[in-house]
Amino acid sequence: MRTKMKIGLIGTFIRDRIFPLNGHMVESIGGLYHSLANAAFLSQGDFEIIPLARVGKDFYPELIEALSLMQHINLNYILQDDQPNTRVDLIYKTQTTRQEITTAPMKPLTMEEVSVLRDCDGIIINMITGEDVSLEAVQWLSRHSRAMLYLDFHTLALGRNEHGRRFYRRPPTWELWLKSVTMVQMNEEEARLLAGYSQEEENPDYEQFIRQVLSMGLRGVHVTLGDKGAISGFRHSNGEYQVQRTATIHVPKLRDIIGCGDAFGAAFVLHYFKHRDFFGATQFATKIATLNTVFLGSINRDKFEEHIKPYANFEN
Repeated sequence: MRTKMKIGLIGTFIRDRIFPLNGHMVESIGGLYHSLANAAFLSQGDFEIIPLARVGKDFYPELIEALSLMQHINLNYILQDDQPNTRVDLIYKTQTTRQEITTAPMKPLTMEEVSVLRDCDGIIINMITGEDVSLEAVQWLSRHSRAMLYLDFHTLALGRNEHGRRFYRRPPTWELWLKSVTMVQMNEEEARLLAGYSQEEENPDYEQFIRQVLSMGLRGVHVTLGDKGAISGFRHSNGEYQVQRTATIHVPKLRDIIGCGDAFGAAFVLHYFKHRDFFGATQFATKIATLNTVFLGSINRDKFEEHIKPYANFEN
């Protein structure tokens, strides 16, 4: 009899170069690594974490060496590809805003490839490049898997010009993506875009937008608001909607926001499967995401032990 819950993760591992406002450039593993590492460190042995991603052969040995240091991860579905692995330059413009310049995305995962995750309890679909997995593959999972599908909308909201620079645009298929999953997470800019609000709109009605998304058939929606926390909505089994705000915790100094949304999604899904408490999981996820801002670069065991583990009790 299976005792561990199985959580699949779909996305892309990125070779990051981070250019902070002050100090030297930092190189780190990014993209899906942030979700995976937070899930692995938070797992406490109750979950088997199964990443599914296409990885360039030029990056594969370095990535596997890094992932092999973590527990509770099944590395059987890291797919080597002849294409050079995607690299992203993250150039900070202010303490909380940055410009992204990216090389060519890896080819999208197909229906056949995602079928290996069909018996998972939950699957986090983290759109790191916007082309990590095809819509058809996600729709196949929606029809053929019993898993809760959790979508981090993320780079689906970003186009890429010929120089690799990202820009916000509303994808024409956004409603099809949302109708194919159980829950969705997006940040404030992504929600503003999908809801049809301009950048000049001072007070977007995110509660109304969340109710609109829930009416598409989803069970849960998160709009993360940076240092203002999150506003989330849940559709109860009786069909009623509940929308609630969650505040962040205080941290002494914000150093880096990269990976916070990924940490939020991983923490939420693991807590939700432990307790089936949507808003309790939201509070936990907000706390873990906030703690990911106090160090620069990708999380590792030492950073987790120092900055996050003291606050990472699922029971609290």
